[in-house]
Amino acid sequence: MAQPFRTLIVAAAVSLGVSGVANAGVIVTVDGTEYEIGTVQDSFTDIEAELDVTPWWVASDSGQTATDFAAAVDAALGYPNDTSPPPDGPLFAYGTVDSEIDTVFEIEGAGTASDVQLPATVATYAVIEAWDVPEPGTIGAMLMGFGPLGLWADKRRRAKARG
Repeated sequence: MAQPFRTLIVAAAVSLGVSGVANAGVIVTVDGTEYEIGTVQDSFTDIEAELDVTPWWVASDSGQTATDFAAAVDAALGYPNDTSPPPDGPLFAYGTVDSEIDTVFEIEGAGTASDVQLPATVATYAVIEAWDVPEPGTIGAMLMGFGPLGLWADKRRRAKARG
């Protein structure tokens, strides 16, 4: 019985450790909650699922929330979007308008600004690297997914032992 449990733990650790985040991130506090913000360099099209669950995307006042996050991060993640002087910080994508992506970002030495991006444009976007507490539904989904995996591995191991 220990083997399926070990398989389950290893699979969970591997799945939780895999991430497309490109840097170590920075912890910021916005509206009393701590968030670990990292960056991913890719097109919006390729990482939309990771971007449209961020707090600045799902907020009812998403434009202001994105501005709050960009200001909180300030220069801590550098200015990776060097498309024009001065360079820009990571993009906080917060909505779509006419098939373009609304973004807010920090401009080196000039505060925050907003602009739109084409979905296929490769840029460095801000993402949530770690959440304080996983939602109960996430934990339940992981258990439902890895539980059968552990049982399957145990059944396979027993079948090999028999013959």
